[in-house]
Amino acid sequence: MIVSMILNAGLISILYPFAVFGYALMEEGRPKSLFWTFISNYTLFILTMKLIVQLDIWFLVGVTDTYYALDSYLIFGL
Repeated sequence: MIVSMILNAGLISILYPFAVFGYALMEEGRPKSLFWTFISNYTLFILTMKLIVQLDIWFLVGVTDTYYALDSYLIFGL
């Protein structure tokens, strides 16, 4: 996870180190199931957004305002 953050750093993926080192390690015992549910839902959301942004169908739409709006999300690590 640390190597992945160094190589693929982004504002969106910074939640993982903060969640693991900031909360999960400080939790007495094991983290509650709510923590793992949140992390898995967050991961599914990020993977879905990456898939949508990287689909080739956006090239069929052409270079429009929608394309520039989606392309601007790549700055934030999507």
